[in-house]
Formats: sequence, structure tokens, C-alpha cells
Amino acid sequence: MRLADCLRLYEREGFKYVPLRFKSKVPAVKWKAWLENFDYGEARRFLLAGRFNLALACGSPSDNLAVLDADEPELAGKLWGLLKGYPIWAVKSSRGVHFYFKLVEPALTLKFKGFDVKAEGSLCTAPPSVHPTGARYEFLQVGELARWGFEEANELVGKALGERPFRPLSVKGVKASYREPTWGLELDGLEDGELIALLAAVSKRMGCAGLARLYEGWLKAGVVPLRQAPYPNGRGLHFNFEVVTLGILKTLGLSARRAASFSRLFRYPDGPRDTEPGTSALVTVYRYDTRCLIYRGLCPFCREPCVDTPLIKLWKLGRAIKSGYVRPEELAEEARRVLADLRVEA
Repeated sequence: MRLADCLRLYEREGFKYVPLRFKSKVPAVKWKAWLENFDYGEARRFLLAGRFNLALACGSPSDNLAVLDADEPELAGKLWGLLKGYPIWAVKSSRGVHFYFKLVEPALTLKFKGFDVKAEGSLCTAPPSVHPTGARYEFLQVGELARWGFEEANELVGKALGERPFRPLSVKGVKASYREPTWGLELDGLEDGELIALLAAVSKRMGCAGLARLYEGWLKAGVVPLRQAPYPNGRGLHFNFEVVTLGILKTLGLSARRAASFSRLFRYPDGPRDTEPGTSALVTVYRYDTRCLIYRGLCPFCREPCVDTPLIKLWKLGRAIKSGYVRPEELAEEARRVLADLRVEA
């Protein structure tokens, strides 16, 4: 398909495009400013006057476009066999296939093993671009684009991927101080084991069963039973666990000095801890007051990802305590039970 035909197709769907250098994925313009001042007529004339690749601006600039980018040939073939004939677009890339979905609202840009979701804030190289290897991006299927809800889109591709790839857009890091500064509990005098038991008790009361199991396992074995794995915000699960843990403790009332001592306990079965006193997660939580880096809808600590992050659940628990539905003393009692149960098992 010629460039002019591709541009008309994108304009018909309300997709905004960005010029890239020819045989490259590097933008030929300052693309964020380009999108802020985007005009179809001017953009079309610019692209037709030179020799460029082009990319589509995914997410809200392009009517909530989300592209499922399957680079592994085997997975790409499996998805193509599944999705062929559905009201989506399919584009042959240099190594795999891109599947274009229009969603009801913007989605998160995420990376998974073997595939990516290009959505809000990302660019996706599109036909008739030429890859640096010389391979051309070509349409395999183009036509009607239906409007997909997150549930139905995930249901369609979820079994093939083993994941629910489309997630509603949310803020990457949530500052607890925005709505709930601290509870002001006196925690500095508690021993390390008592603090971990309190974390387990609070997690259970919040409804974070997976997180509670990690804390109980930490108490039993002396290491956090969490093996390192990548997470979509670019940091490993170790780091995200430490930020969540210190974020909960700060919200409950633990001081920075006591947190520095407590952070020495972060150890894992597969290697050294991510946090040293005075650095990394400790700075993230106590200096910058970012108490959670987990994406809403993609919390990794439970088997089924939760809709809310641990910190949002902690806010809700805090409101229940203020309203009198939960007494702070109950949390201390639960923490003591956790410790007692573990001592009996030992």
C-alpha cells in the first residue's frame, strides 16, 4: 500500500502519525510537540514531501489505539490464526505481527515475555515503513476496526498469551501523602519480627493474600520467598516489593531511622537484596514519598492480579479505622497471633 493510501486510512480512523527517519524507528521531529500541534493537512504534506518511515501515536491521541506486538514468530503465528477475521488490523513486522485494537479508553503500555502492548505514551512503527533490516511493514488484514472493551479483548487473547494484556490507564507511582499522610502509630519500638508480623496482619486485613503469604514466609525462613522477575515499570519484583513494604510501614508511622535499620532484612532466595540503607527503595519512599510503584490492575503478588494496588487498599483500611469499623488494636492482636502461630509451627 502506498504512503498516501496509508495516510488516508489512518486519518479515516482518527489515528495521528509521526514521521520517523527512513529505515529507522527514530522520530524525525520532536514528536510530543508534533502531536500537541497536530494537523492532518500539514502532517500529510510533510510526509509526502520527503522520504520517511512513520509511526502511529498509540493511546488517546489515536482514539485509544492499542497495539499487541508479538515478536516471537511462534506466538505471532498462533495469534494470527486466532485473530484472523476479527474486526482488528494485523501488520507484518520485521519479526512477527502487530495486532491493532481500538479500546473503550486508553490502556497501559506494558512489556511481557514474548510480546508488548504499545498504548498510551508510545509510538508504533506502521506501514509502509521499512525496518532497518530492509523488511517492510505490510498489512495482513485491514478493514473494520471494532471498539473493544477491556474484558472482551482480554478474553479473546488471554488464553493464547497466558496473560490479560490490556489494562486501563493509571498512574505509575501513587503518593500516599496525597490522601493519607500517616496513621501515626508508634512502631519504632517493635522488633523486626513484630514489624513483619504486623505487615502480614495488615495485608490480610487489606485483602492482599499474596502479600500476606510473602510476609509469613519471610518470618519463617528469614528470606522473602520472592524470586526476581521483571515488572512493567522497568524495575524488578524485588524493588517493587521493598517499596510497597516500606510504603506500608511509613503510612502506618515507622520513622526513616527505624526503616533504615529494617531495610537490612531484605534478602531473597535467588540473590542479594536490592536496597542498601540510605539508597534505592528507602530513598524512593522516605525522601520522595512515593510509596507504591505497582500498576493498578497489575499487582504481581497474588495469583489473580488485583484491581487496586496495596496502597489503595491501605487507604481504604485507614478510612475504615477512622469510621470505627476497624480498631487499630485488632491489627496488633492479629500480628501477635501471626507470631504465635509461627512459633507453634517451629
